[in-house]
Amino acid sequence: MNITIVTWMGTGNFGTSLQSYALHEFLKQQGFDVCLLKEFSQADFILKNRLLGPIRHIVGSIKRFIKGIICKTNIGKIQKFNKKNYNVVSIHSDRELQHIISTTDVFVTGSDQIWNCYHSYSPFMFLSFVDSVKKISYASSIGTKDFPTFCKYDVKNHLSRFSHIAVREKSSVEYLIHFLGRDDIVQVLDPTFLLRATHWKKFAEKSKFEFSLPTKFIFCYLIGNNSKYEIQLDEIKQKTGIMNVIIVPSLENKDMNFPHCHIYKQAGPYEFVSLIDKAALICTDSFHACALSINMSKDFVVLKRFEDDDPKSQNSRIYDLLNSYGLQSNIYSSDWIFVDSNFNNIQSKLEIDRRDSINYLNNAIYSL
Repeated sequence: MNITIVTWMGTGNFGTSLQSYALHEFLKQQGFDVCLLKEFSQADFILKNRLLGPIRHIVGSIKRFIKGIICKTNIGKIQKFNKKNYNVVSIHSDRELQHIISTTDVFVTGSDQIWNCYHSYSPFMFLSFVDSVKKISYASSIGTKDFPTFCKYDVKNHLSRFSHIAVREKSSVEYLIHFLGRDDIVQVLDPTFLLRATHWKKFAEKSKFEFSLPTKFIFCYLIGNNSKYEIQLDEIKQKTGIMNVIIVPSLENKDMNFPHCHIYKQAGPYEFVSLIDKAALICTDSFHACALSINMSKDFVVLKRFEDDDPKSQNSRIYDLLNSYGLQSNIYSSDWIFVDSNFNNIQSKLEIDRRDSINYLNNAIYSL
């Protein structure tokens, strides 16, 4: 059976990379022929763009690779990771589009915030180009509370043609049931949970660090550019007594440079997971850093990236995750204290949720 995934592959955001890798890898392990379809628009099929597109892509890749070497960034590692782990399909004409449609048994929209239309409305991420082939979603995330007014009609039309819809956040289930007028919307785990901790530990063994890791350290990965973060990190250091901090700057916050911390710009996906595995504590505002910490039974503390009353707030996705496993106290506050989590109970519940999510995915793929 041929499955085509539509999601963001990731070119620097580690959560994006690892969620797409996990879904792609899990489906491969299940015995499916899997590819990830690179995003396109009809404008890409114009002759000029068809000729210039591949050239621009090659030139851009070379520039990014050279910049990675000169500036000592992780671009080269990410490019190698993508090349090794994905079967990527790019299309440049209507003929190629029709070929991928005719040879695909099921289209799957993957996870991450591909349906966050406040960030970017992309009909492609709603499989607008597919009519006759089965369309399902697995852990697709809205990321916010609703869809913006300007695209609600089109989004509703796109989603009405999905045979199965599973989202990542509980709050999105309730919203979509009302929005679409259907009662079969379900919540499933993020794709990174489909792969067990044993897989991620073997994954981490492929890491290659350019420096020696401290015996005990805090791993810090922050996507937001919040003025409170530096103060909060200092407070966490004092409360835990852990003075060594390794910071991997995010794609969205490349210039993060807190004093008395090791700024590690050369981390690729393998090093990112390895730092989670080896850290005494993870400090983050990233959904996927939280998810991997839970999956790998690692203690972590969450810094709030958004104010809760911000209409573009993405806090709900982290709240849903923490509430599912009784980890509400992991959100940082002035009275936060470092307490080891009871991961035995968490792993028991996670295994049940993983089984339910796999059952949903298999049922959605195989059902008539």
